[in-house]
Amino acid sequence: MINKVFDEIKRIIGQYRSLLVMNAVLLVVTVILMMFRPIDHIRDYVVERQDGEKVTYTEVYGDMVVTQSFVSDSNADSFELFMLSAKENYHGNFRVDVYDNEGKHTYGFVRSKLDIADAAKEDSHWLPFRMKNNRFVKGAKYTIRISAPDLTDGCGILLGSVPERAETLNGEFAVDGVLQPGSLAFAVYRDRGNPFALIAILLIFVMANIWQIFREREIEYRGAAVLIGTGLIMLLIMAPASQPDEHTHYYTAFRLSSLMMGRENLNEMEEEYYLMMDTVEMDSMSYECPHSLTSHWNCNSSFSKLLTEFWNKPVSKDGIKTYLRNTYTIDYPVSYLPQALGITLGRLLRGNYLQVYSLGRIFNLFIYIALAMLAVKLIPCNKHLMLFIAVIPMAMHQAASMSYDAIVNALALVFFAYILKVIDEGGPFTWKKALVAAFLMYLLGPLKVIYCVLSLLVLVIPGYKFQNLKDRILKILLVPTGAVAAMVGKRIPLILDLLSGSSHGTAMNAGSAHGTTVSFYTVAYVFEHPFRYARLLITSVVNSINALTAEAIGYRFGGLTLTVSEILFASYMILLVAAAFFPEDTTRVVGIRQKAAFLGSTALGIGLIAAAFSISYTLYGSMVVVGMQGRYYIPFAAPVLYSIASEKISLLYKKENLIIPFWIIWLGYIFAITSRVTYGI
Repeated sequence: MINKVFDEIKRIIGQYRSLLVMNAVLLVVTVILMMFRPIDHIRDYVVERQDGEKVTYTEVYGDMVVTQSFVSDSNADSFELFMLSAKENYHGNFRVDVYDNEGKHTYGFVRSKLDIADAAKEDSHWLPFRMKNNRFVKGAKYTIRISAPDLTDGCGILLGSVPERAETLNGEFAVDGVLQPGSLAFAVYRDRGNPFALIAILLIFVMANIWQIFREREIEYRGAAVLIGTGLIMLLIMAPASQPDEHTHYYTAFRLSSLMMGRENLNEMEEEYYLMMDTVEMDSMSYECPHSLTSHWNCNSSFSKLLTEFWNKPVSKDGIKTYLRNTYTIDYPVSYLPQALGITLGRLLRGNYLQVYSLGRIFNLFIYIALAMLAVKLIPCNKHLMLFIAVIPMAMHQAASMSYDAIVNALALVFFAYILKVIDEGGPFTWKKALVAAFLMYLLGPLKVIYCVLSLLVLVIPGYKFQNLKDRILKILLVPTGAVAAMVGKRIPLILDLLSGSSHGTAMNAGSAHGTTVSFYTVAYVFEHPFRYARLLITSVVNSINALTAEAIGYRFGGLTLTVSEILFASYMILLVAAAFFPEDTTRVVGIRQKAAFLGSTALGIGLIAAAFSISYTLYGSMVVVGMQGRYYIPFAAPVLYSIASEKISLLYKKENLIIPFWIIWLGYIFAITSRVTYGI
């Protein structure tokens, strides 16, 4: 009997050996990452942090004792103190004790000054204290006692205090029994753990097992699981509104939603859905905004609201309206159609502000996923590479937001994949195929005119697929014509302004309190000083190419406020290059001519992006173009990477083996992002 059991176990292990090994590797990596990059917990603050600019300090050492009493307004299990180390000396320990109203010791901490150093490394001087298996009871009074008997004068701890906190805490602040004005810089919160991070980690294991179990199926089916999983991961680990310019995307999509719902005044908006994400948005409001989300930061407060308010009923009155600014114009409905569909569904279901906002993000994400899956299906070669490009961390970061860059990136992939499909398949380049390519470019081009340069890829279609030279010229011209015409039509006023006689344009500096006039480069300057302008663009791109590449893959997230380890984006870049090097099915489609066109269109696109920012963001006379970010170059990732394949390079591993490093890298991104939650904003 025992032998049969062992034989059955051996058979199962033999049958699922690769699956078990993969899960064991991922489990070990997860444990290691938990040790070295512990996940930040979500904190539901009962007493908020105080502004650091108002903090003064009291050094605690020797026999000194500092106390702070307070009445808990809600059940909580953790608190924070604002602390520094005197003279940046991090040797020694200190004590923090908690007493109830009867003077009974309820909890105690012995902490090292090195903990203060660790908090300082994270750009925060707030040190957390979590009372495991204990909590502050609502309505009860407690006293926090801080002492440092092992420390000496000049090497103690510096406790922050604030002048106006005493009334809100309903307690007293004392040093050696002598009452002091104000109170300690003190915060109280409920520790919520981080279910978003845990679900994200679980999704990695789910995706990995689906990929391995169905390894005999086509990559299109397994790739769907990868796209959905990584998209949901970014949806979970990046807080709502944390992406760049999210308030603009949200309000523009909301106006399109109102148009879809037949509203007469598109500037009209229910108060429930008006979110304070940027202080500029509050300028024209005469009353307090009921809801807010923190923009550009992966902020604890936004995560906390998801946990505590997501299932709440709308709290605002339906009759109260606010008005959006006219600057949120709907130039091209395609750009915000997915987000608007989600927002419209949420409004029809009478969801609260978080539900409506989240539906906008979810619809944007799943439209991106659908288009990316189409690109993987269409591409006739190296589908692994196309999948890895589609799930570049920065691309998924944009897809899980309100940004229309998600649609830009997805349509660029579909257009590129379709052109390669046309090259690879038999038969001529018919008018039907030309119309499909033109339709894709018509959708993509007006989103951002610079990406019309991708229409140059039609030049790589072999001549034998056309009937004659006239047929070739007409079909090639058809592809970009509609997109360029649509984009130029809506930008005529801007183009006329840029082509004005002045060699440098002017604009109002919104950052100035009084509105000062600033000058930018213009198209007129380009014609007057072509060589000087070319040097400006080339110098700017060359000097920033490394940073732009890192950002395009995934180095800085949010509003460029969350930076991950260089190892992560470097590893993903190596993964992409390794996937691109496989020549067996790529060089059949991508020859020297195609590679030249890919790289040429990319170089032109990079130059045009730099030129656009020189005209719209760069002050006249500056020697470096400002405003360029790596995310704008993601649409050119596929042409560049597919041009790398070489028949002279033969790698000794299979494409399938690249999937293990892929899971590990994404695990790294999960821990890197969830261990850098921003508190106190």
